[in-house]
Amino acid sequence: NDAPHYRNFIECVRSRRQPICDIETGHLSTILIHAGNIAMRLGRRLEFDARTESFIGDMEANSYLTREYRKPWELADKV
Repeated sequence: NDAPHYRNFIECVRSRRQPICDIETGHLSTILIHAGNIAMRLGRRLEFDARTESFIGDMEANSYLTREYRKPWELADKV
């Protein structure tokens, strides 16, 4: 299937079918890009722990891994 991933994702949300790229593969393929963007934003080298998906000893860098949600929306600590 040559449909763009975003279109496929939206169609799968609506239909409850499996997307052409499963969510774990999508997550793993983008986490390094996000880590690189955070390092560029901060202007320094960062050490990333892939197991915990956090930066080692760097609270400022870790603060970019999530955001504060508008009330009443919230993200569960564990799903």
